[in-house]
Amino acid sequence: MANRAEQNQNKRLASAILAAKGVKMDDWLNEKYQEIITENTNLLIKSMAAQTKQPTQSLNQEERHNG
Repeated sequence: MANRAEQNQNKRLASAILAAKGVKMDDWLNEKYQEIITENTNLLIKSMAAQTKQPTQSLNQEERHNG
């Protein structure tokens, strides 16, 4: 894991590269978010299916967080 200074440097460099290419950072980030969601659609579906099979357990976890 990169430390805070490395993260900031990477962000500045990536922003500069994207700007040179005429790409907005927010647009690029949104594209990356969409890519990871699309690539993991099966994982998301499996997770939701597993949750619907165990609604009582999920409800109990929510009650613990809310109670």
